[in-house]
Amino acid sequence: MGVDQILTADELAPKLRNLKELMPGEPPVVYVFGEYLSRWISFQCNAVGFDFSARRAISDAQEGMRKEDCGPIPEELKGAYDLLEAAIPRIAKAVCPHDFAEKVRVTYEKVHQGIDVLGI
Repeated sequence: MGVDQILTADELAPKLRNLKELMPGEPPVVYVFGEYLSRWISFQCNAVGFDFSARRAISDAQEGMRKEDCGPIPEELKGAYDLLEAAIPRIAKAVCPHDFAEKVRVTYEKVHQGIDVLGI
C-alpha cells in the first residue's frame, strides 16, 4: 500500500476561502462553510483526514461547539448540516488534486455505508 498524499492547511485554506469562484452555482451556505472550514482544517491531512475534518466542523456547528481558533460558528450554517455534508465530495473536488479528491469521495461513501475507514 502506498503512502497517502498529504495536503497542508496552507494549500487548502486559500482555496476553501475561494469556493464561490471554484464552485459557482452552489448554495451560499456552501461558501460560508468553505470559509469556516478553511480555519478548521488542521496543519495537514490526508483524504480521510479531510473528510473527518469537514464532518467534525459540521458536527461541532450542529452541537454549538467550536474549535478554539476557528472563531464563531457562522449563523448561516445552522440547519444546513445535511446539505453541507453532501457537499464534502464536491468541495474536495474543487480544492484538491484529482486523486486526493477521489479518495475523499470514496471515504465519504464508505462512511455513509457504515464502513470503518480508520481500520480500527
